[in-house]
Amino acid sequence: MIEKLTNNWDRDNKNRIDRNFAILGRLELDIIEDFFNADPSVLSTKINGLSKPTEFDLRNLNNYGINFTANVNGIIHKAWVYAESNGEIGFGLAEQNRSDVHTSVIRYITVNLKSGWNEVTLNFPVEQNISYTIFRRNVNDGIRLNTKSVSGWSDYPFVSNGLTFRAGKFLDEAATYANYGPFFDIELVTSLSQVYKIANDSVKPTPYIYVGDNPPLEAQFWFKPVGES
Repeated sequence: MIEKLTNNWDRDNKNRIDRNFAILGRLELDIIEDFFNADPSVLSTKINGLSKPTEFDLRNLNNYGINFTANVNGIIHKAWVYAESNGEIGFGLAEQNRSDVHTSVIRYITVNLKSGWNEVTLNFPVEQNISYTIFRRNVNDGIRLNTKSVSGWSDYPFVSNGLTFRAGKFLDEAATYANYGPFFDIELVTSLSQVYKIANDSVKPTPYIYVGDNPPLEAQFWFKPVGES
């Protein structure tokens, strides 16, 4: 734990600084140890919400999204969004209780979507026991995004791996709505080992292993079929 410094610049403060630097120096090692010692089942990020549907209910709902309560501290890392057409749109995270208007927008980004399914990187931080709405906002012309009508949110079988879903919400309305969207397969990061795995995978491409007689140029490892030399 990082020690707080005092206003007295004496030997005790110097010792606190030395101990703090020692802790910071071990931080990366601690993350790596956490990664290697972790149960493989906890290295993967957790998926929440509804899976990408095969049916489409395309709507332009400005400042609208999914209200939920975070059961753990974490980061909403990515989600899938289906767009009817190419264009720019905003995504954000607002603090908002199920029965109230939002109190603040915590994070907001704009992204360029292509027509079809898009995996969007969000990196929105959530705190345990706080309620939020993850929402979409029009930038220029509104783009219709896919949604799904949900009957009975409290009983609906959402995938819940850290997030409990409450209702569809407009940011500036206290009322709740049935439409779930536009975020599907919401990926939640909850541990340092998961962060390390994401960072490691992003700079270390999966090896391309080829088995056969005519390897392509991009093959990194080439194995002959069993019985051949």
